Amino acid sequence: SLSYLLALIPIAFIGVGSTAPGLIAGAIQMGRGGKEEGEALRERICRHEAGHFLCGYLCGLPVKGYEVNGDTGVACVEFHTGGNADSKGELSNDDIAALAVVAMSGSVAEIMAYG
Repeated sequence: SLSYLLALIPIAFIGVGSTAPGLIAGAIQMGRGGKEEGEALRERICRHEAGHFLCGYLCGLPVKGYEVNGDTGVACVEFHTGGNADSKGELSNDDIAALAVVAMSGSVAEIMAYG
């Protein structure tokens, strides 16, 4: 019922954010109503990515790669998982929990700074 629908919101956010982070960034921009430019936008991106890096480090996930899309300016950090996948390639519960924390951490870092 309603509680199940509400429980799906963070799962959908993580799913969309991990596959198409530009959609989340666009939704945040539309929600704020204004377009950031220059130094303010660069600071927001740095804070967002710093949130991912910090939480990934604290969760013990080594950085696999980092890239900034030249066209959109959307940054993306990618982490190695703990290598605890079973024979079917499925991740352990600890790996999934760590990746979920890292996925949400960029938005949390922005919210902590900008409200």
